[in-house]
Amino acid sequence: MNKSSNTIEQNRELEQRCTLLRSELEQLGRENAILKHKLADIESSTLESMVKSCEIEIDKKYTQQTDDLTNLPTGCILSDRINQSMMQVRSNVKRGRSWDWCALIIFDLTNLEEVRSAIGQKLLDQLIFSFSGRAVHSCSDIDTVARLSEGQFAIFKEKISDRGELINFCSDLMESLQLPIQAGRFDISFSLRAGVALFPEDAESTEQLYEKAEIAMRQAPPGMADSFIFYGDDLNSDAAKQIELSKDLSNAVSNNEFMLLYQPKINLESAEIAGMEALIRWNHPERGVLAPFFFIDMLEQNPILMRRVGLWTILTAVQQIRKWLDSGVERDFICSVNLTVDQLRDPLLPEQIKMILTKVGVDPKYLEMELVESQQIDNIENDILSIQKLKEIGIRISIDDFGTGYSSLSYLLNVNADTLKIDKCFIDSLDTNNLAIQSSKRDDASFLIETILSIGKKMKMTVVAEGVEVVEQMEWLKERDCDEIQGYYFSRPVAPEDLAEKWF
Repeated sequence: MNKSSNTIEQNRELEQRCTLLRSELEQLGRENAILKHKLADIESSTLESMVKSCEIEIDKKYTQQTDDLTNLPTGCILSDRINQSMMQVRSNVKRGRSWDWCALIIFDLTNLEEVRSAIGQKLLDQLIFSFSGRAVHSCSDIDTVARLSEGQFAIFKEKISDRGELINFCSDLMESLQLPIQAGRFDISFSLRAGVALFPEDAESTEQLYEKAEIAMRQAPPGMADSFIFYGDDLNSDAAKQIELSKDLSNAVSNNEFMLLYQPKINLESAEIAGMEALIRWNHPERGVLAPFFFIDMLEQNPILMRRVGLWTILTAVQQIRKWLDSGVERDFICSVNLTVDQLRDPLLPEQIKMILTKVGVDPKYLEMELVESQQIDNIENDILSIQKLKEIGIRISIDDFGTGYSSLSYLLNVNADTLKIDKCFIDSLDTNNLAIQSSKRDDASFLIETILSIGKKMKMTVVAEGVEVVEQMEWLKERDCDEIQGYYFSRPVAPEDLAEKWF
């Protein structure tokens, strides 16, 4: 009886397991069908719809209510609370009741990149987490502390009846937040600058309050206990102009105001074009053509817009490659496109680029992604995975500004790059006509360039020298078997049709 009972029980367990397995298989089948359906939708979509869907995914990520690292409210929640407070103040004014000011304090971590380079991303995250906790403890229960971006925070204070008390609060806050914080074996201090704007004194809306606080912040001297400024009419008008430019930037993509110029890379042995680098410009409707110097910092502060512009740049460059090929260009060439840190760490990027290449009809061998070594090195493990996916597609990888990072040789060991670009700062030192350059510095630069050339040759990489402007630099590099040069000596960045006319 016992054996029979055991057998029956075992059979029941087996039947239950079979039922669960069948259920799981059915679920997998349904998920597989859904994935196939999504894949079919993607394959049939146009490039424009693909870009739009990417924007939607990015929007979802950046409009979340709570910051993943610090658990602080995001800008989305902060704006809601500011709106509610403004409505209450307006209601009190309308009914003749007493009312108090509201204040928005926006502050930047001005030495964020230096700290990241010194201690790495993991310890930086710990540092920012501790920093955010210190900011919360510095405020009252009714205050709202929010994280607006990686290096920017905000505090919204309500029911302020005395301006002097607010000044004292800001002074104590800046002093507290700039005290050292322990991260691992390091004691690190953030350098801050802050701007303060009041409602209803300085602004009539939430958007204006943000703008006025940011204008004030940009005038504050970083790294001091009193490194905060209240918005006022005496502020530098240049800051206000920058805010206006930032607002214009948000519409630049939809208004087709961006453009790409191309600077040729010349093979030193044949003196013929080997490729080109795509360089973005902003054709501002009022200020004319602007170089990245005027807007790249603003882009980096807006991750959503940065990714949109980055995707537009890749798409436009690939479409231009197709146009050159269709016009009868038969020689091989490689078009380089700069890739930002934020783009590289987007898990959707490899598939996006693969889809662009497929739909435009361009072989991946024509495309090269340029990675800035000094920006990438802090998160090498994740970067390598993304780089490997790009390499699997057939896209070439170039390390830009080589020699300016903190672990250049380590970076080379981990990144299977095809091209090594020597930074312009080294090439500048080769100009024998520049009397401001000391001979000892010129000798040091020559030694470093020769070392980089040797490393590149040993690792079978194409070595490109950037910023070549005079014949002495070109001849020096040619004598030492540099593969390619790029710079004003041969050509400034030009329109695609001008490049084709002169070099193809």
